[in-house]
Amino acid sequence: MIEVAITGTFESWQQAARDLLRRGVPPDQVAWVEVAAAPAAASERTSGETSRFVVPRRFVELAQTAAVHPDSGRWATMYRVLWRLVHENRGLLELSDDADVRALVELQHRQQTIPASSSSRRRW
Repeated sequence: MIEVAITGTFESWQQAARDLLRRGVPPDQVAWVEVAAAPAAASERTSGETSRFVVPRRFVELAQTAAVHPDSGRWATMYRVLWRLVHENRGLLELSDDADVRALVELQHRQQTIPASSSSRRRW
């Protein structure tokens, strides 16, 4: 199990998630820990990173909103969905009956369903 320290912001989680994806670390091997300040080594390790992963823009929107939810499991949910988007099914967010997609949507403050998806993709 890899313990990943993040500051509790979307940006901190995103940086750590990119590094984990690059290293091929599956979600079940990650324990997310919120700290006051991220360790310098973590920032240095990914600051020069150039590899990117393409994910639907909708995922980024959902994850940014989920990141401010108080649920302590949000980081794991976000990473699990991200991992599956990159490694299993780019159309995952279209599967409204998927347990991980439902869990991510439930972390939203003002919406209960995922709006119609667009074909837009974002570099991760």
